[in-house]
Amino acid sequence: MRSLLTTVSVALAFGASLAAMPAHAVSLATNGSWAGFTTDDLQGPFATPLVWLDEVSYNPISFDFTVPTGYVATLTVVDTGYSGETFKVTDNGNLLGQTGPAVDGFGGTSITNFDAALANTNYSRASFTLSEGSHSISGSLASTFSGINASTGGLRVTLAPVPEPATVFSLLAGLALLAAVARRRAA
Repeated sequence: MRSLLTTVSVALAFGASLAAMPAHAVSLATNGSWAGFTTDDLQGPFATPLVWLDEVSYNPISFDFTVPTGYVATLTVVDTGYSGETFKVTDNGNLLGQTGPAVDGFGGTSITNFDAALANTNYSRASFTLSEGSHSISGSLASTFSGINASTGGLRVTLAPVPEPATVFSLLAGLALLAAVARRRAA
């Protein structure tokens, strides 16, 4: 009995140490190209919670990138495979939000193209605006219609320059001038 308890204790400790392993960091391009991930409760001790996994090694994965000064980033996350899953999305361990809504598509058509899934309203998606600085994006499966805790998804980052204050002021001044001209013509 004591031997069994020792074996179980060692196995639990080993499983807990594997589950606590930090995610493998992958550099994510900020040019709008897609990167994929999977979740799968049959892939060992990483099943709790159902974190994003590398599609080849099934190790926990995070996607790292830096937004340069003077830019903002748009992070887009989409469900693929069969529709119906939602994901929790985190940045440096802080919850950004959740994808959604999702329509139960289990048993229907499976979509593996990220752009096609993004265009199909049955698939959950979310966009987040991120400021300059270093970001480490990871996530987990939040819900599924299929009852199978396995899914795939993708994410991409695009950058856009932040308008300088002088540009914003010029825009507002131009709009005020147009309004004044329109008002004068109406009178």
